Amino acid sequence: MVLITVLDAHLAYSDRPLLDGAQLTVRAGERLGLIGRNGTGKSTLLRAIANLVQLDDGEIQRRDGLRVVFVEQEPELPAGETLLESLAARATEAGGKAFAAGVGGKTFAAGAGAHAGDDPETWRMASRLNEYLHRFDLDGERACGVYDMVINCVEKPLLESVLHRVRGNQTHAAEMLGINRNTLRKKMKAHGIKF
Repeated sequence: MVLITVLDAHLAYSDRPLLDGAQLTVRAGERLGLIGRNGTGKSTLLRAIANLVQLDDGEIQRRDGLRVVFVEQEPELPAGETLLESLAARATEAGGKAFAAGVGGKTFAAGAGAHAGDDPETWRMASRLNEYLHRFDLDGERACGVYDMVINCVEKPLLESVLHRVRGNQTHAAEMLGINRNTLRKKMKAHGIKF
């Protein structure tokens, strides 16, 4: 059973075509991944499928009753003192409904006239927030040490990938990364990378 069909999709921003005759068919039960360089139209294609952007030409067919949801690559969260408050405010904006609940042992409210009440949708959203905060080992409090956390998770695989791509040539790796060779060597030593 076909869920989504993209036929001869065209979309350009200014003079740069992102989709140039794109074709895609998604059937029930299929899993797929889009792989490509930055700026080649992967997210744009997904936004078009989710009906968030309109094609310049071509057609997207969706099975009747199909619900398509787009999860942003880099979500913009509203300002909040804590991650929990930002997520609650985002949920309120998305749903257009006041949102208040207890999550992780804390009570918070977002939106005009928010109150805890007995609204099942409010409690469902709070439960989902709680689940995701727990899944990613977050407590919803003010973030700290985020830079070090991201560097520890991302830097080593990045360095290994670049070094592999340039076959261990540290001069080329440093150029690709936009750092000098001494900095690269220090980072390699800190992460225990040998090439």
